[in-house]
Amino acid sequence: MESSYLIGNCWYNQKNYPKAINSLQGMIKKYPESKKIPAALFIIGEAYQGINQEEKSLEVFRKIVKEYPNFPDADRAQFKIADYYIKRRNWSQTAVELRKLINDFPTSSYLPQAYYWTGYSHFQIKHYSDAANAYSQFIRLFPFSPLKSEVYYRLGEALFKQKKYREAVDSYEEALQISKEKDILLNSLYSIGLCWENLGEWENTSKSFKKFIDKYPQSELISQAHLRLANSFFQQENYSKARENYIWVTKSSEESELSVEAQYRIGDCWFNEAASEKDYKKAVEKYKKAVVEYLRVVHLYPQFEEWKVKAQLQTGRCYEAMGNTEEAKKTYQKILKNKLIGEEWIKKAEKRIKELK
Repeated sequence: MESSYLIGNCWYNQKNYPKAINSLQGMIKKYPESKKIPAALFIIGEAYQGINQEEKSLEVFRKIVKEYPNFPDADRAQFKIADYYIKRRNWSQTAVELRKLINDFPTSSYLPQAYYWTGYSHFQIKHYSDAANAYSQFIRLFPFSPLKSEVYYRLGEALFKQKKYREAVDSYEEALQISKEKDILLNSLYSIGLCWENLGEWENTSKSFKKFIDKYPQSELISQAHLRLANSFFQQENYSKARENYIWVTKSSEESELSVEAQYRIGDCWFNEAASEKDYKKAVEKYKKAVVEYLRVVHLYPQFEEWKVKAQLQTGRCYEAMGNTEEAKKTYQKILKNKLIGEEWIKKAEKRIKELK
């Protein structure tokens, strides 16, 4: 019996998986009471993996867990079952199998991976509270794990999805403190900015995105960061700094959704400055500048129909503010002739025309 097991193991080590399977299956059939059966089954399961017969491998590992739960590698078999579903991105079943590992094998060396993938699985199926709970347990149970910084980041993501922005900031900050991985550092810092943005804390938003821009000027997120920084300055009524960053976006993200939004917001900066200007002549000059910027949206970004119409409406409002009702009417009439826009925009243009009569 011992020799049969060793022969099968030798075939496995030589990567002759079919012979390993045949040899060990023969041993199991011949010695059904052998204590080597769970170990032989484990090798058979791995041998099936070696020849890409994953379903048969899964069947063998399930047999080990069910019939030999006290086998020293039963927890490893259970993790392999979970891994089968991880590879197939079946996150619901992954979570089920990992919960079984956590519950049935509380001293397993695979628990860190089990909690990590449990959190990941729940996040993928949008069970964000369960994901956050798994990540929090990971941090509590495995404080010295090399995965800790990533888990703090992922906990932040799960909290962000629940709109728990202040808690998310704390998690992202922890990730920033202990991580040495660029992607985690970069994404954590950017996400902190998003949290402050969602909380409406514009000064903190500005600080976060300014720090991101200074630290990661080559990031793929740099244009979005400039746009969000500009928006935060806009909310603080710091229109000159807002305009500076909007202009940066228009120059670096030509003919994109980011660029057209930035161009429109440049017009908004001048419009708001004009609206708050007490000197009439200065106000008119600023409205004129707003018109120029809004018309850039119309002429430079014609493919973005909604932004184009919004810019035309704002152009009309500028003409109204300057007392040029005829130009305002002409601008609104252009909107009415546009067959590509939705009813809401037609109604807004009609309302403006009606109020001018």
